[in-house]
Order: sequence, then structure tokens, then C-alpha cells
Amino acid sequence: MVQLAAPDEVAQVVAALRTATTAPGPVLLYLAGLVLLDGRQQLPHLALGRTAVRWDGLPWHWIAAELRARPTGAGPVTVVADLVAGGEAADAVAQSR
Repeated sequence: MVQLAAPDEVAQVVAALRTATTAPGPVLLYLAGLVLLDGRQQLPHLALGRTAVRWDGLPWHWIAAELRARPTGAGPVTVVADLVAGGEAADAVAQSR
């Protein structure tokens, strides 16, 4: 089990996600928070505690890449997302499946 109660660094979150997704067996990923578009590329980012989205938010496509890299046959992955995303950010997340 990997739990990040108050993540505020992208590297910390990516390392925990990588640890969870490379372990054999089922994975339950619970994401909660605010999704915003960065001002430059208009890509969705998950805001982390006490961070600015453009510089410190977790890019949504990084989450997807870590999940895609999970070894075949390692076990099922369930993602529960409790997110707030307005308009364009919600559309960007929906399109990135």
C-alpha cells in the first residue's frame, strides 16, 4: 500500500505511482483534487498541495503513461477519480483516456 496524504512534489507522486503500478497484484488508484489546464500548452494537470499548476502540478498524461507502462499480466488496475475540473479541463481529461 502506498498512500500520499498531502503530496506537494511531483517527483514524490510519480515515484509512488511507479512503485504501485510496478508491483504485482491488483492496484487501486484513488485520485482526488482539482484539474486545471496549464497556461502555456493547455494540458490538464492535477493540482498538488501548495503548488502552482504550470510549474508544480502533475501532468495528467504522466499518470496515463505510468498506468500504460504496467507490465502485462501484473493484475487489474482500478482508478477512482474524485476530481473537480471545469469546462475545458474536463473536456481535456475526457479526451485523454
